Amino acid sequence: MVIPLSFDAPGTTNGYVIPAQWQSTLSNGSSAGGIIDLLFNGYAADRWGPKIVMMTSIIALTGFIFIVVFANSLTMLVIGEWIWFCPLFLIAWFRPPSPWWLVRKGRLEEAEAAIRRLTNQEKVSADDAKATVAMMVHTNELEKEAPAGITYLDCFRNTDRRRTGIVMMVFAMQLLSGENLIGQGVQFLQTAGISTNTAFSLSMVLNSMFIIVLTIFGRRTLYTAGMASMSVVLFIIGGLAWIGTKSSIFAIGSLLIVLNFAYNATLGPICYTLIGEISSTRLRQKSIVLSSIAYQIMNLICGIIVPRMLSPTAWNWGPKYGISWGVSAGLSTLYRYLRLPETKNRSCGELGLLFDHKVPAWRFKSTKVDQFAAHGVVGNDVEYPDSKEEIKHLD
Repeated sequence: MVIPLSFDAPGTTNGYVIPAQWQSTLSNGSSAGGIIDLLFNGYAADRWGPKIVMMTSIIALTGFIFIVVFANSLTMLVIGEWIWFCPLFLIAWFRPPSPWWLVRKGRLEEAEAAIRRLTNQEKVSADDAKATVAMMVHTNELEKEAPAGITYLDCFRNTDRRRTGIVMMVFAMQLLSGENLIGQGVQFLQTAGISTNTAFSLSMVLNSMFIIVLTIFGRRTLYTAGMASMSVVLFIIGGLAWIGTKSSIFAIGSLLIVLNFAYNATLGPICYTLIGEISSTRLRQKSIVLSSIAYQIMNLICGIIVPRMLSPTAWNWGPKYGISWGVSAGLSTLYRYLRLPETKNRSCGELGLLFDHKVPAWRFKSTKVDQFAAHGVVGNDVEYPDSKEEIKHLD
């Protein structure tokens, strides 16, 4: 980490290098605090609703920013911490409450109004909104029939244990993909003699292509393929590190930009979709909290080892780190294949039935589901009954 020359500390001609142990401390402090806040957030959002919690958090955040602002007198730092408060608070104020939260509270008319605000009113009529709320009520009743409540412990009971485990791993494994390293591509290209503007433009062009990819493929396909491709690229980067020529440095910089594109086109954005879709609606807020905690725990680990990998005063691995992250991304790919289901074009009720009947992850896409039928889930050749006794017999 390089800090500006205005700080009174020894360093290089390009800036002042913070020691690896202090980089870890600064990074991990926020992660540790975030874990505590997340646990309270899960309870508060269920109790008072996501909208109220978000607005309250923004106000609290503004107060805590005083500590950061007055720890440094740079004018730009003051502007960059404070300038976002007004637009963020206004967005939270004018956004409608969560329809799912309103349904769970029995406020169905407000849920219909929220759906109308969240959709195109020219295409979604009042009757469509009413039908959507009816579907949400039906799904909520299905999940209420399951022997589970809405506490954190309930996230690890019965079929929700599988769902919670998946969302926690989906978020935590973001960091095992080598995501910590993707910002270094421009620096390596500059070292190889490419101008800053050219390197930055190349990075922006590749990253703008992710919108096209996201509209074509399913969630499971994107996540698994993205993780696998990142593993391959990381192994190549690690191998090139042993060559040490100017051409190899250029290749490493280019591959890091490709790594950035692969992450932004697959793992990065699709992660949040999967977390919202895989968790049950009644436990969604707490499942999101637990997945975020898993991410923060992994972030703590990465905050300890990554600065030491990169710092010239510590381990000084350089691009050789690609080997270690390639291994972790490869193992993550195996997990994705075995555990991550396809959720595209599935309603919450359909996903609930698929999890209830313990359908393997690789069969989610091909299994036929009718949440209003007598049995609910029908495979290609096998019918999955609703009763636990019959399921046990089939197993």
